[in-house]
This record gives sequence, C-alpha cells and structure tokens, in this order.
Amino acid sequence: MKKHLFVLLMGIYSCGSFAQKTSYKMYRYIDGFSLTLKAGSHILLGELGTWEQPSLYGLIAIEKGISPIFHLKTQFQLGNLLGMNATPYQAYAQTAYFQWSNMAVINIYQLIKRNNKPEFNLYLSTGLGFLRFHTDVYDLSSGAFLRTTADASSKHTPLFQPYGMGIGNAGIYYTREWSVPVEVTADWKLVPQVYLNVTFTYNWVTSDKLDGTTPYNLIDRTTTSGQYSYSDTPNDGWVALSIGIKYKFASLKRMLQRGI
Repeated sequence: MKKHLFVLLMGIYSCGSFAQKTSYKMYRYIDGFSLTLKAGSHILLGELGTWEQPSLYGLIAIEKGISPIFHLKTQFQLGNLLGMNATPYQAYAQTAYFQWSNMAVINIYQLIKRNNKPEFNLYLSTGLGFLRFHTDVYDLSSGAFLRTTADASSKHTPLFQPYGMGIGNAGIYYTREWSVPVEVTADWKLVPQVYLNVTFTYNWVTSDKLDGTTPYNLIDRTTTSGQYSYSDTPNDGWVALSIGIKYKFASLKRMLQRGI
C-alpha cells in the first residue's frame, strides 16, 4: 500500500513538474512587451542652436524582449525645436517635426549583473529613424519672416537642396530625412510591472537644414562656403532628456525569460 502511494505521489509530482516546465516555455504574443509614454525637453544642435532654448516633445515606445539582455524597440516622437543665434545670424528658428525610429536595445545592467529580480535596469539603444520636419526662420530683432524649408508652390525654396517631395496641407510641408538616435535609458520599479523611465538621447540628422540654414552659398549654389553661406556645421540634430512611465505586459516568470 505504501509502495503504491509512493508511486502515485511521484507520478503527481512528475506531472506537475512537466506542466510547469511546459508553461515556462510557452508564450503568448503579448508576453515580453512593454509600452512607454514619455515627455521631455530637447536642445537643437546647429547654427541656430543654443543651450538657452530648450523645447518640448512627446514619445511613445513599444519594446519587445527577445532575451533578458537583447530587445527590439519601435517608437514614435513628435515635437517642436526652437533655436536662435544672435551672432552672426541674428535669427531664430521654429521646427515642427515627427520621427519614427526602430532600435536595437542592450540591457547593460543584466549583461553585467544577471539579476533575477531586477529593481533597476540600464539600457543602451541605437537604430535608424525616419524624420519629417518643417522649419521657419525669423529675424531676431523684428520678428520678420526670413525663410522656410518649404513653400506652398514648389514645396522647396531655392535656398535649400530638395530631397524628395514635400507633403501636407497648404503652407505646411515636411522635408524627409534620416536620423540616427542613440539613447541611454534607466528605469526603476515602482510597483510590479510599472517602472519609472528616464532617457538621455543624442539624435544625429542627415541634414544641415534642420534649423533653416544651409551649407550652400546663397549667391553661388555651386559652392558650400564663403561670405553668404548659412552654415558652419556638416549635420544638425538634438540632445534630449525625457521622463516617463513604462508598463510591462508579462508575468514575473515570463518577464525574467524575455526581458523588457
């Protein structure tokens, strides 16, 4: 009788272990995902860039954990960049933009610590962004309109080299460019599955006209220098600091497997 009872208990234990192991390896599509909502401030890097003119933006990111260390992320960002320069440009710029980025993410903290109960994570991300922007430039003293990256007739002014066709309603046209965002992100657990997220970003843009300037000489467009050139940098971009909330769509067991 004791022997039969022992065999029965061992059988139940084995079935439970097998079921647990099977459940551990089975995932739903939602497992390993996180959603982050962020807002922040960024500073334009360019001829009309200045550290005294921060501007605001908003961002939504969806992240997929492939492993506890490696993730994939897609994010959409929109905002307005402000820039000014008193000497020698005597102008300020207003840039409206939106950007869609796809990035690879490395969890540096997990790579070093391999912590099974992470209260804190540190990530490094980079990838490729698709950027559309429209910039207007005004005189710093009088506020008079000076130039734009796009107009209602040609969708590009002769002051700038065209890249593709502009889109949008009359008077609101967006130039297409590529960008390379690099992010350092930290998050801290507030409650299970909810984290406080802080991100520092450097966003490099494959254009020198993000602030409404151009490397081409305004008198002779075959040259990129001289007295009438509006640029002294090869590419524009921005640096940013944001804060937000991340929600992780996974149980603790699955969260540790996939990492998010």
